[in-house]
Amino acid sequence: MNAAPLRILLATTDPVQAVLAARLIQRLGHPAPHRVQGWDAAIAAMPEFPADVWLVDSRLLPRDDASATTLPWIITIRAAPSDLQGIPKNRYDDVLGTPLSLEPLSAALQRRRLPGDAPPDDFSGATWSELLRLFGPTGVAELLGALRNDLPTTRARQAQAIQSHDFPGLKRIAHSLRGASLQLGAEDLARLLASAEHAALEGSTEAAELGAQALARYSALIERLDDELRRI
Repeated sequence: MNAAPLRILLATTDPVQAVLAARLIQRLGHPAPHRVQGWDAAIAAMPEFPADVWLVDSRLLPRDDASATTLPWIITIRAAPSDLQGIPKNRYDDVLGTPLSLEPLSAALQRRRLPGDAPPDDFSGATWSELLRLFGPTGVAELLGALRNDLPTTRARQAQAIQSHDFPGLKRIAHSLRGASLQLGAEDLARLLASAEHAALEGSTEAAELGAQALARYSALIERLDDELRRI
């Protein structure tokens, strides 16, 4: 099995498949998977559950080409080869047949490739120093507290907007996060959020994937800033 336990998201509407997959995943030494019942729900879960691998029923995969969004390693489950007809190959990385069994699942998880690039680091040392100079540790702590307290509401609003295909709502969330990201010196993250805004304005399905990826990075940035504050 993999050297370290993997965080696995399981997307299926089949209760039998869900129980079997969860048992096999745990037998391989990984935590119980986070289960959702649709592609939109998987996208919406990204900020709160940054998975290493998605195990997705082929019936839930989108039929359009994948966007430029960086998604986790996707292993799709199909009953027959014909189940993948009409699904672009860039929508999945590996395939498992049914019924699921231990050895093929273990091999598929071991074939998972890590991204070649290091994960984005949105922390700006220069901006952090300037915030401390302007507001002092107490003021910065209050700012971070307000941003942190807003996160659960933002995650819930984004998840609802993704599930209901509310593009104006996704645009508003991306716009708000872009402003906060710029204040924190996260210019690359702000550019990603600008792309999410544009996609939402165009009514593109990329808006959900870009927005969820950006919110996950924004949440990680707040955690990083909290860590920096504790070191003072």
